[in-house]
Amino acid sequence: MESLLLSVIRTDGGTQARVSLNQTVVNEYADAIKDGDKIPPVAVFYDGAEHWLADGFHRYFAHKTLKLAEINAEIHEGTKDDAILFSFQANKHRGLRMGTEDLKSIILRMTHHPIWKEWTNAAIASHVGVSPATISRMKKALGPQPGEVSKKKYINKHGQAATI
Repeated sequence: MESLLLSVIRTDGGTQARVSLNQTVVNEYADAIKDGDKIPPVAVFYDGAEHWLADGFHRYFAHKTLKLAEINAEIHEGTKDDAILFSFQANKHRGLRMGTEDLKSIILRMTHHPIWKEWTNAAIASHVGVSPATISRMKKALGPQPGEVSKKKYINKHGQAATI
């Protein structure tokens, strides 16, 4: 863990898994920091040129709210995609849990990614921290995914059920 300048941390690359920040949580973290409470470091991925924030957006913005220059960070070597994938699982065991809209956004992003779209529902569920049935239900609600053939059931002219 090391201290990192807030000014070098990128938050604009789609590494935030959530649809939006919860300002109440940001304010609570800011109050805790003012009170001297120790909060966990943020997780950052360094790709050789940029520091991508992967976990700790509420903590990061609490520091910005307080106009602090630095934040404690765990720095990992990796790409922006590594940071994004890390962010998808960052809150499965602690912190503010992902809401339904957050999970839908994560699933949509994963199903449109050239590599992650190949993951099974079970693999996505394990990574994100929900059940495979939840992933299946959310995928169904999102509609056909890229490259997926949609199937429809109908009754043919002979009165038999068929699929096209």
